[in-house]
Amino acid sequence: MDRTPILFVRLAPWKDDEDHDLPRRGYGFRAGMTEQELRDSTRAWWVLSAARAAQMHYIAAVADGYVVGIWRIVDGSWRTIDGHRLGKSPRRWACEVADAPDDVWARVVGQRTPDRPDGGPLFGSGSVVAYWPEPPR
Repeated sequence: MDRTPILFVRLAPWKDDEDHDLPRRGYGFRAGMTEQELRDSTRAWWVLSAARAAQMHYIAAVADGYVVGIWRIVDGSWRTIDGHRLGKSPRRWACEVADAPDDVWARVVGQRTPDRPDGGPLFGSGSVVAYWPEPPR
């Protein structure tokens, strides 16, 4: 994988959820989901560093270690909600997305996630978001 700035998100199994903030009817990953369901699952609601996320150009969905979709992050579109409904974190983030160029989609989707430069796995222990390449903190 090249050095294109990508925010990877690891999707858990699908969960039905009436999310009125996005809105959407659920999140996660399941076989046969629509492109809109995959897009909405990928773009919201994550615990992340807004400063680091702002350096990413794309957001990619990962299921079972493989990239299953990628979209361009719309500049300046990050927003927050009170995340307590979804877990312990008080702040969760979402962004607006647009279609990624065809060449980016073709180059990334279907590929295994890259390893970090030190050879370790892209996602840390328990982490569901990963920044590629790792931006400065």
